[in-house]
Amino acid sequence: MPHAALLLALLLLAAPLSAQDARRRTVSVSGDAQVLVVPDEVVLRFGVETLDADLATAAAANEATVEAVTRVARRAGVPAERIQTDYLNLEPQYASTERQNRYVPVLYGYRVRRSIVVTLRDLDRFDALLRDAVAAGANQVHGVEFRTTDLRRHRDEARVRAIGAAREKAEALAVELGQTLGPPLSITEDGLGWGSGYGSGWGVGQTGMAQNVIVEGAGSPPGDGATSPGQISVRARISVVFALAD
Repeated sequence: MPHAALLLALLLLAAPLSAQDARRRTVSVSGDAQVLVVPDEVVLRFGVETLDADLATAAAANEATVEAVTRVARRAGVPAERIQTDYLNLEPQYASTERQNRYVPVLYGYRVRRSIVVTLRDLDRFDALLRDAVAAGANQVHGVEFRTTDLRRHRDEARVRAIGAAREKAEALAVELGQTLGPPLSITEDGLGWGSGYGSGWGVGQTGMAQNVIVEGAGSPPGDGATSPGQISVRARISVVFALAD
């Protein structure tokens, strides 16, 4: 029968291919790289919160304080495009009062919240800016984040070094086993990250062996201010599956 003959031919053709796939030998490794960089900018997130029985009064006080914090940032040399007001919240405030044996909410005022994000490039002015902003009325500091403006270049460097680390690990394993390393069959970028130079890194999300590389990246030295930003780390993790040559 033609169909039966065709099926038999396909099975005979697939058998050697399956055996060849089964004999394929591989080694799976991962490489990690961390580039330490001196930050050249800092992002400060301030919060201004005001409370008053009258909504207009609370809003006006909040706006005046935000303007005062903005003037502080401008005096520190921060251009207008690096000062952003990115959050506004108006919230009525209630208190519970007992009336006729039951508690009922009673409006007693309004809370107004606004946040200001300031990106400072002159790190020597960091301490003064933080102190003066609080003195001007910023009653919350939501966060301080040191960053690098050349993040893309450092990420590329970390990625290249992670690939090199993975290859070195695979070659070392192959030599120890008396094998020859073949071409890569798959390459996976597990993650790129950046943060504090001594903070937590990317988690190990799979089995296998990792090779680590830490290098010093370019950057300006810390300023003369009381706060030293230290270094931030730009990290990359690459997983590679190599074939073992016959």
